[in-house]
Amino acid sequence: MHIGKKRRSRSLPKAARNATVNSFADIQPQFVTFLYENKNITLNSVFAKFEESTGAKREHLAYAVVGIIAFYLIIGQCAELLCNLIGFAYPAYASVKAIRTPEKDDDMQWLTYWTVFAFFSLLDFFAHAIMDVVPLYWLAKVIFLLYLALPQTFGATKIYIYYVDPAKQGAAGRRELPRAASNTTINTFSDVHPQLLAFLYDKQNTMLNSPLTKFEEVTGAKREQLAYVVVGFLSLYLIIGECAQLVCNLIGFAYPAYASVKAIRTVEKDDDTQWLTYWTVFAFFSLLDFFAHVIMDVVPLYWLAKVIFLLYLSLPQTFGAAKLYVYYVDPAITKFDETLAKKSKELLQ
Repeated sequence: MHIGKKRRSRSLPKAARNATVNSFADIQPQFVTFLYENKNITLNSVFAKFEESTGAKREHLAYAVVGIIAFYLIIGQCAELLCNLIGFAYPAYASVKAIRTPEKDDDMQWLTYWTVFAFFSLLDFFAHAIMDVVPLYWLAKVIFLLYLALPQTFGATKIYIYYVDPAKQGAAGRRELPRAASNTTINTFSDVHPQLLAFLYDKQNTMLNSPLTKFEEVTGAKREQLAYVVVGFLSLYLIIGECAQLVCNLIGFAYPAYASVKAIRTVEKDDDTQWLTYWTVFAFFSLLDFFAHVIMDVVPLYWLAKVIFLLYLSLPQTFGAAKLYVYYVDPAITKFDETLAKKSKELLQ
């Protein structure tokens, strides 16, 4: 029974088994196939006009663009921003599409992708030190993110099946909120304090309850007093600390990464919606983080505000990410799809 279960957990989904890029030799022919694909009307129309006006082949333009981007990722001052933008745009759109499908395979792909993307946001804090050893850090990151994201490779799914899941085992109709999000316990600021107490005194959470009980026995103080001190210290550090960015992203990464793996293993779609939306917003913040020093001239509490918002999105007491998707993200993507379809029809006329 144990062997059978392990074998099932490491079986790639059908789409990932049909990946067309499995070695470096596959890249060039698949790249050319993509450039000449008639299904992508908008892209094909642009390339056709380029070929008519210049007499050059579309792959020549593509190679030039790729070369310029690769060169800029090595020497450019805004290489971090460009890298994260490349790693954000298509995956964010594809994640919303994945939420809308009844299948779980695409959720696995994108939940794993965003978890790895978020882990890179922690590494990015040390980018200057890393680049003393690996000068091509941003270029290498882009290549790896593309491997994870592209449908020709399905790298994120492979990483989950072969590495993440075994490690964890060893360790558009009427818009309605998912059932779990409809039962949120924090809906106003007045709900925060009683829910914090309920969390601190939850006897079923033995890992937390045991050390807090010992703290009360040794000090004679209440556990909520310790919690207030920790929260106050973290808040102050997020305002004045030199490593505030790292602490902020670490808080926004740890629990959501664990919860995302748990979400992949369930048959429900509600938790996938929650975490795919969360990671998309987290990734968007990675773009804003590039301008953090400028933003903090206007909003000195940027890192603290970011942590509060990420906690609102991620905590099961608020289910903010699910609400954000239902009320804002889904309608926005619907309008984007309609605009894109309209433009495609205009190009065909």
